[in-house]
Amino acid sequence: RWLIGPHIVWQATDWWEHKLILSYDHERQLNDPNQDGFVGPTRALFERTTIDYQNDLRPTSWLTLTSGFFYSRVNAGQERPFVLQIFGPQPTFVSDHTEEIGGFLQATLTPIENLIFIAGGRFDHFNQFGDIWTYRFAGSYKIDKTNTTLHSSVATGFSPPSSQDKKQLRITAREKSRLGCRH
Repeated sequence: RWLIGPHIVWQATDWWEHKLILSYDHERQLNDPNQDGFVGPTRALFERTTIDYQNDLRPTSWLTLTSGFFYSRVNAGQERPFVLQIFGPQPTFVSDHTEEIGGFLQATLTPIENLIFIAGGRFDHFNQFGDIWTYRFAGSYKIDKTNTTLHSSVATGFSPPSSQDKKQLRITAREKSRLGCRH
């Protein structure tokens, strides 16, 4: 297994900062004995490439605008050479390819000391699930005297299933719709 993931941080001015992470992960597994119920050894290969960019812009002392994008590509494969064929032809190699592209924007306001409001959203496109929109609204207030922070938040979220989950769950179009996915 090996991973390359340089982080680049560039502060153009004291009110504008950029962060970029490029990463490549390559992993090979030999599983013997096998823990997932199959007889005999299996081999797996996972390849993951990601690009993650964030931009923080502070036009005033009380406002920070955060924006950016995210890209991920995952290729996964697993060879199962000892899959029984007594019930007809069964695949001995299972593979999956996922790709995600997303963009986000968030505004953080601090109108007075210790009071923070946050509003933001993120749009993602998944090659297997379509488009997903998530959002977040939050606020917090810190009481200095007791060092207590009161916090509230309303948000949505989505996390796609892993390659293994998809092979076991077989998500239908109706279920995708219920999860908020659109093609």
